[in-house]
Amino acid sequence: MSVEEEHPENALAAVRDALAVFESEKLSDDEIFSVAVLAKALLALGRAEDAEKELARASTLMNKSHYRNITFKMQIIAAQVRAALGKTSEASVNLQATLNEAMNHGFLGQQLDARLALGQIEIKSGKTTLGRARLAALEKDARENGFLLVAQKAAAAARNQS
Repeated sequence: MSVEEEHPENALAAVRDALAVFESEKLSDDEIFSVAVLAKALLALGRAEDAEKELARASTLMNKSHYRNITFKMQIIAAQVRAALGKTSEASVNLQATLNEAMNHGFLGQQLDARLALGQIEIKSGKTTLGRARLAALEKDARENGFLLVAQKAAAAARNQS
């Protein structure tokens, strides 16, 4: 996926095309997932306000989702957008709630993603020691469970402290 490969600009047109199809076909879960990818791409391009608009547009669809993992993905991206807009406390609280819910339901991938986002937000908000400790523990846990991309992202985030 272009967003994960650090080419978010390449994802925009394709995701918007897919989103149009999913909207017309009333495929709400696919539409929600596409909005999540679109918001993530916009956020990676520094367009947090546009990402927030896309997420707001999709919020009514969330009640129609049949898949909890999609809900978790949206919650994590929404928190990242809030943090990018300077609402780090709100974002951290929301991510912790998402993390707790993912833990309660046994969604390991979403737990790791929430922890990654929390660590990144902590570092960006000046809680460097806490964020680096979270990311170091995450890297170890992700690697042990075969989530190598998350482990790499955690290590990079701890190194870059950005």
